[in-house]
Amino acid sequence: MDIKQLIYLCNLERERHFGRAAEASFVSQPTLSMRLKNLEKELGVALINRGNNFEGFTAEGERVLAWAREIVSVYQGLKLEVRRSSTG
Repeated sequence: MDIKQLIYLCNLERERHFGRAAEASFVSQPTLSMRLKNLEKELGVALINRGNNFEGFTAEGERVLAWAREIVSVYQGLKLEVRRSSTG
């Protein structure tokens, strides 16, 4: 698991569409889908209800999303803090 996978998951939640989430993540749609499937495999649970399109998150996906939001928020805060301290 890495931070990018969690960011992709959060972007999918926000965009509710694989293509738009990929665009927001600056990756191709197949890359986003593959990375999220890898996350599901690593965690051993389905996170996303898939059909022809994005159909929402599973109950496990909702729980993982809660953690992902927190982790991504802390990560972004850390990056901001480091930038501030390095500029003066």
